[in-house]
Amino acid sequence: MIAERFLLLHLPAAADSPIGWSRVSADGVDSSGDDLLVIDRVEDDADARVIAIAPATDVTINWAELPGLAPAQARAAARLLAAENSIAPIESLHIAIGADEADRDDRLIATVSVDHMTSWLARAQALGFDPDAVVPASLLVQRPESGYVRADIFGQTIVRSHDSAFADEPGLTELITGDAPIADVVIGTELLSIFADPPVDLRQGAFAKSRRWQIDWKLVKRLVLIGAGIALATLLITLVLIFKYGADADRIDRETRTLAQSVVPEARDTQSAVTALDERLAGYRGGGAGFSNSLAALFTAVRRTGNVELAALDFAVDGSMKITVSAASPADIAAFQQAMQAMGFSGTATQPQSAAGRQTLEMTVKLP
Repeated sequence: MIAERFLLLHLPAAADSPIGWSRVSADGVDSSGDDLLVIDRVEDDADARVIAIAPATDVTINWAELPGLAPAQARAAARLLAAENSIAPIESLHIAIGADEADRDDRLIATVSVDHMTSWLARAQALGFDPDAVVPASLLVQRPESGYVRADIFGQTIVRSHDSAFADEPGLTELITGDAPIADVVIGTELLSIFADPPVDLRQGAFAKSRRWQIDWKLVKRLVLIGAGIALATLLITLVLIFKYGADADRIDRETRTLAQSVVPEARDTQSAVTALDERLAGYRGGGAGFSNSLAALFTAVRRTGNVELAALDFAVDGSMKITVSAASPADIAAFQQAMQAMGFSGTATQPQSAAGRQTLEMTVKLP
């Protein structure tokens, strides 16, 4: 999109000359002056793009083949070429390169004195203007397909061909063009497109315009709204999950109570149903450790004790076992009692009795 207004700063070739200015729009040159120091500020200047026009006599334009290089690499290569072709020290030169054009293998290279760039920008900034771009005047004439063209623009006469652009100077122009004819052209509204997208901007590298960091409040507001939306969505999801989990828990509780009441109809709620089922289960397996666990422990104690036989067993609902064992000697009886105690049983025992040459003992034991 082409900007509607431009404020042009006409940089002088002489350091002691004032900076001229022009306001340009689609209607042409709206106003102009010879000294930027006394410019009348207008409201439209705030929206205008500030373009500084560098004198054609102070900027050398060349083209060189720099295919496929990034801007920084192309600028470094251009500096090497400038060092070979210039008598001035490379440290005193500022090199700028144009965009890589798809229809050309070469790149535009603009060379200007570092002192000139420093002076131009310092003077403009001292007057309250920081140019958005610095464009060589020699590139304000569009490149012809063939031959040479000449145009007067903002007080400068420019000669342009397909691969050259320079200020029209007696002797120099004839030396470059030879006997080739030069067609005079008039510059019109095509300047707007050049100002909007210059073929080369001298504000590169060390002279690139610094961008002041500013808070984008519209973006901040948008991010806050997005964050609030995410937080609200997260809260709603959490509330839905809580409601769902609560509903599922109530359903499971009802199903549990219904299933329990099919076994213990007297239960009126889940807790009473669980208590009644525990009591019934205890009745089935017996108290204490239950019949199976108690019997397994008893048989283990019998196997571990030699010369001991189980003569009688009675298991009570409370988990206690009344057992009668016979052994070859009192020592075997004592070993059996120790084995039962080692497995956690406690209880009472009668005095051993002798019968048929064996010792008989009655015990009542239970796991706590």
